[in-house]
Amino acid sequence: MDPEVIVMQIRDEFMRGELESSVVEIIRNRNPVFLRDWEKMKLSLKLKLRQFRKKISDNFRAGLRKADGCRRYRPGKQSSTNKKEVKGMQKLRTQFARSGCDVLIEFQNLVDEVKSGFGGGKK
Repeated sequence: MDPEVIVMQIRDEFMRGELESSVVEIIRNRNPVFLRDWEKMKLSLKLKLRQFRKKISDNFRAGLRKADGCRRYRPGKQSSTNKKEVKGMQKLRTQFARSGCDVLIEFQNLVDEVKSGFGGGKK
């Protein structure tokens, strides 16, 4: 296996918190710079996740504001009414994939977390 691939796998396990403490100690003894850089990367990814949660929440709220007391949600009209929100969610999905946050959590799990904050569960 390529050494770069092995380092990336170890880094991803560290980001998710799945790396064993003995391996962390070995890395800390051999090259402590790795852990410092990975901690910074993990912190920046957590901040990005917070921003994505807000953007997803805003997208849901836009649909709710649009639906409040309006007649656009008649049978057969839902898809055309929600096109802007669907496109916004697709755009967020691509931005999420490009940002590298999928190391910490999958996009659908993040959306489910935001939904549960609104009182809606998984579907």
